[in-house]
Amino acid sequence: HVTNKHQHRDHAVPAAGVAKFLYYHPNILFINFENFSPVFQYITSNDFSSFARTHQKHVPAFNLRKLNFSGGELTEDGFVTAVTSCPFLDTLVARQTDLSNTLLAELMTVTTLTSLHLGNSSFTRHWLHFEDGVLPLLWSVGARLLSLKLEKFSRVDVLQIGSLCPRLQTFRLSCIGSYVPVFDQSRIVFDKLVDLEILNTRGAHVYAKAIHQILDGAHHLSNASFQFIDTLNDEVWREILDINPLRELESLTIDQCH
Repeated sequence: HVTNKHQHRDHAVPAAGVAKFLYYHPNILFINFENFSPVFQYITSNDFSSFARTHQKHVPAFNLRKLNFSGGELTEDGFVTAVTSCPFLDTLVARQTDLSNTLLAELMTVTTLTSLHLGNSSFTRHWLHFEDGVLPLLWSVGARLLSLKLEKFSRVDVLQIGSLCPRLQTFRLSCIGSYVPVFDQSRIVFDKLVDLEILNTRGAHVYAKAIHQILDGAHHLSNASFQFIDTLNDEVWREILDINPLRELESLTIDQCH
């Protein structure tokens, strides 16, 4: 387990160094690096090919279980090479970066993914879209997901998420622009949920039925945190507790709600 801890950008470990470290240690499970895109971009370069030929070794598949793409440039070669070179990948974080719906589709073939954290960049023209980007991906990998974290999306449909991700234990929504109204509360979803966070920092209208959809079946909920949700009032809580007493709840944060 290698961690890239640095206080100043000037002292950051270079991507080429991480690539060469991976080359010599293909069985390592975790490297805590902010953005793997330039690492695997370098692995596709002529410089790295020359380096590998010099050492008379082929480039192996890697045993990394987590890939992080955050806060920096993301290239198609870097992302695709990373995903296809790590056959045991179980955790992927892609946030504050230029990840397009096309690249997101590359994850549909990752059969080992159990944890997914996706977030849009505030400064990009390649916005991910929930309906034509995230939903198709959840159709492919949602049945295996234990953890899903989404940030900076619009028109989020919690019923679709609950239906496509029946094993979710951790669910986090942050800075969501808008929610789709829930019309079918008869569906029992999120019944495996343990940890829930809804941070409504954009002030979107969170429908009371959406809150019901998440909480009514979450009988094993242990930790919950809510922020800036004006519909979460006494009446809604009373209705929820009549359906689900939340007997396993250990920690509850209600920050600037009604």
